[in-house]
Amino acid sequence: MSKLKPYVMWLLALTFFTMQYIGRNTIALIQPELIIKFNLDAFEYGTLVSFFYITYATMQIPYGLLLDSFRVRYVLSITILVYTLGTVLFAVSTSLPLMLLARMLIGFGAVGGFLGTVKVLSLWFNEERYSQ
Repeated sequence: MSKLKPYVMWLLALTFFTMQYIGRNTIALIQPELIIKFNLDAFEYGTLVSFFYITYATMQIPYGLLLDSFRVRYVLSITILVYTLGTVLFAVSTSLPLMLLARMLIGFGAVGGFLGTVKVLSLWFNEERYSQ
């Protein structure tokens, strides 16, 4: 198992990265349904989309510091839980403020997708293997 452990860790982080990437872009696919169901105008829809990116961008440095300060396993697990909570909350939302909160949680959790995967690579693999 010790030879496979780096690959298992990398596969888990990569799976989360893939899921958050799909989740990040899904809002564009459901735009017509959101606008009709919640009677959103262009400003409200733009705000809904931007709440993810504002949180995602502002949490890059704090999340990197968390990864360096604590064990990757714990930090990545917490962000996966936050991302999942945001996704479920978005799915059951009945109002715009609740959807905005959900998008913020999704943005916070999605930060872990890329940075967590890069951190796992740096911990479990030699620099010569990064490009593979």
